[in-house]
Amino acid sequence: MTRRLLSISALASILLAGPFAVPALALNEADRLWLVGERAFADGLHPIARRALERFVVEYPNDTRIAPAMLILGRTRLVLGEPEKALEVLRRLRAVAQLPAQQLEGRFWEAEALYRLKQYAAARSAYDDVMGHAQVIGLDGGVLTGGSDPRADGAALGW
Repeated sequence: MTRRLLSISALASILLAGPFAVPALALNEADRLWLVGERAFADGLHPIARRALERFVVEYPNDTRIAPAMLILGRTRLVLGEPEKALEVLRRLRAVAQLPAQQLEGRFWEAEALYRLKQYAAARSAYDDVMGHAQVIGLDGGVLTGGSDPRADGAALGW
């Protein structure tokens, strides 16, 4: 008897709640690839991130998230030991990136790829573009002293 009551109540709750249930919304393919690539990179699953972001970059070149996708793809390829491929995608990022922060970050990772390829002169100039020249403010015997790279138009000031 209790078994029959349980079955009837379960059937009644399904019939009553069924019409009010909202159907699940599926992600389109571009959103899915972006989500998988970004989250996989954040979780350290770099081969999965590379595969998803490579498809995203090839299949959706006009998407608004193309610049961040290329940046993460370049970083992923660096982590996986592919500096040549990383350099290629990071150089293509220059033409796509619209925000100055994306351009600077892309240039930084481009310098890192050049360094890993042992192209030290090119890496140095790329790092200089992003970071500028060395400056320091130090405390020496209770006195603040400042110094700047003499090749730059910079100054180190302390007060």
